[in-house]
Amino acid sequence: MFHSEEPWRAVVDANAKVFGHKVGNSHFQLSRMSSYIEIHPGAFLTKADLKIGVYGERLCFGIDGQACYWAWTWHCTPIHAHGLFCVNLTRP
Repeated sequence: MFHSEEPWRAVVDANAKVFGHKVGNSHFQLSRMSSYIEIHPGAFLTKADLKIGVYGERLCFGIDGQACYWAWTWHCTPIHAHGLFCVNLTRP
């Protein structure tokens, strides 16, 4: 019998191509405690590695990763925006 407290997880990997050239990939994970989309877009002189998701029992939305640009070498800026907003669902 299925109980909502049991751990479960669904994972999907996807790759994007434009005119036959890979421009990024994505990784999706859905679970009861951690649902996120991990994206790795890149175009010309820019790239990013981002994890966008909803975490924890309070369902907090957050973004984590880095964004980069090329200027004779890669310059990257970390992004850590945890708990941008939370939805506290209470059971009756």
